Amino acid sequence: MVDQKREGPLGDVIPTPDAPDLETPGSQKPEKTEDRSNVGQVTPEDYPEADRAKIDPDD
Repeated sequence: MVDQKREGPLGDVIPTPDAPDLETPGSQKPEKTEDRSNVGQVTPEDYPEADRAKIDPDD
């Protein structure tokens, strides 16, 4: 742990240009939308034919 005494109002360390916060290297770059895996797409074929027949599209 780095000895940093620069505390903000909530007790968090405030980094400065001469002494950056070395404990948080940053986050990863976001993935492009096209490269993300699809985990939640539903198609009508996922439901039984009998259940689909009960649905009234004019509701």
